[in-house]
Amino acid sequence: ALPLRLTIVSARGLRDADWLPGCGQSDPYCICEIAGKPKETKVQTPVVKNNLNPVWDHYGELPGFRPGDDLVCTLYDKDFITSDYIGTVSLNSAQFYPHGFEGEVRLKDDDNAYLKLQIEPMVQRSKVMKALHAIGERVMTPAEDASGSGAHPRKTALQHISAVGKAAADTVHSIVDTIENRKQQTKDYISAYLKIKLEEQIEALVDRLPGIIKNSLRDPYMPGCLQRNVYKAVDGIWPDVRQEILWELQVLLDADEDRYAQHKESTNKRKACQPWRFLRYRLFPNNKGFWQCMRDPVFVICFILAFIPTYGIYVYM
Repeated sequence: ALPLRLTIVSARGLRDADWLPGCGQSDPYCICEIAGKPKETKVQTPVVKNNLNPVWDHYGELPGFRPGDDLVCTLYDKDFITSDYIGTVSLNSAQFYPHGFEGEVRLKDDDNAYLKLQIEPMVQRSKVMKALHAIGERVMTPAEDASGSGAHPRKTALQHISAVGKAAADTVHSIVDTIENRKQQTKDYISAYLKIKLEEQIEALVDRLPGIIKNSLRDPYMPGCLQRNVYKAVDGIWPDVRQEILWELQVLLDADEDRYAQHKESTNKRKACQPWRFLRYRLFPNNKGFWQCMRDPVFVICFILAFIPTYGIYVYM
């Protein structure tokens, strides 16, 4: 098995998956993996916001590649919780092994969209193995002397050389595989360690936010009872806000699409929370400015309704 080294360069002509008014354009990212081995390894690009012609230039390696394995790249549109499917690109092994590949490939689901890839050739890495095996192959047939009779001592020596050549080739192949595995294990260990430390620092920083919010809402002229109710409201809302912040940050660090799917499935089971989640995002969006919110009809309607003195109308009636 050899690592497949590739660069996800860019894409162009992607469809707009955010078709609702006020949502802007798609926020695309790409995941490449070896067909039939999606759980073992994958290369994922960062998200490019509000762009139908993203440029990533993202380099990655897919360990465990064997001749005959196909490469599958899938493009998604990153949303608030889940991701929408945009399209897929597939390359069979003959298209990039062993001489590599560089160019654009059209998406299966859209004739006007293309994904640009660069796959490093693997000819140089396999030359040593082929050369050593070739040495063993050549010396397998013993040379004959001038009279046509086989020289027995020479035949025995050549057979020993052949066995040594094949053993050396197998040993080098095993060493290369071991080095690649150790390299991937070290990379995974360092990545996991850094994620744990970063999550600890982020969690400590997030836990300081309630105090900062309370200090920003403190007013010496505010009545004490109202001040206490404001603090109680912050303390009551904060656990849900904290859980949502830590979840988004953890998924952002892990870049794990499976956890997104699990989270979506678990939230769909809680039907009673769906209207509240919908209105919370529509009224207090975390990724939109005021004028962008004014393009959202739900926000505009709620904004206008907020000015209607419902209590006064009730008393009047």
